[in-house]
Amino acid sequence: MKVSLKDLLSKVVSGCGLSFKVECSYSWTYNKFVINNATGYDVLKKVQEECGADIYLQDETLHIHPPGEKMGVECFYDFALNVEEDNLTYHRAEDKKIQVIVKALMPDGTVREIETGSTGGDRIEIKCATNDEASMKARGELEVKRRSYDGYEGSITGWLIPVCRPSDSVTLHDADYLYKDGTYFVTAVTTEFSREGGKRKVNLGFRLS
Repeated sequence: MKVSLKDLLSKVVSGCGLSFKVECSYSWTYNKFVINNATGYDVLKKVQEECGADIYLQDETLHIHPPGEKMGVECFYDFALNVEEDNLTYHRAEDKKIQVIVKALMPDGTVREIETGSTGGDRIEIKCATNDEASMKARGELEVKRRSYDGYEGSITGWLIPVCRPSDSVTLHDADYLYKDGTYFVTAVTTEFSREGGKRKVNLGFRLS
């Protein structure tokens, strides 16, 4: 049974007993989508793997958008001022070659493959929900962008100011290593409170600039 991505997600939200709204900027339709002994999280994970979407909850709305399409505010973090700790690794694109093989099922049962990226590095295979060549190529190029860039990978932990949410951007500044300064898309935020005060852990996605 055919189902649009937005309708699928609405059914998942309803099936979980939630009343969240769904804001989805993808428009494709699945020829079929089988859910067997799967949680709502399992379904969202599969959708994310197939389309590389940014998926997050904000103000009782479930958002599903192409990476970086929907941007919030820009937050500034200085390692000497408002970063308590970090779990970051800095790498260069030239040292992290990625070859992405995008696969999609054709109507006749065959599998179409599109390759993007560079050979000689990590080889990653992903499924694409659509089988037209342009969409598959764009999906592969997006995955290369997400995984191969000059910049940080990981997370930082600061305090409650600045307010930072998923889909915001974070600009990092380090006076000792100016060449590492950059702006990143925020994929997840975890806020914790304790007797010592509040902390905010910010997970970085791909580099924006």
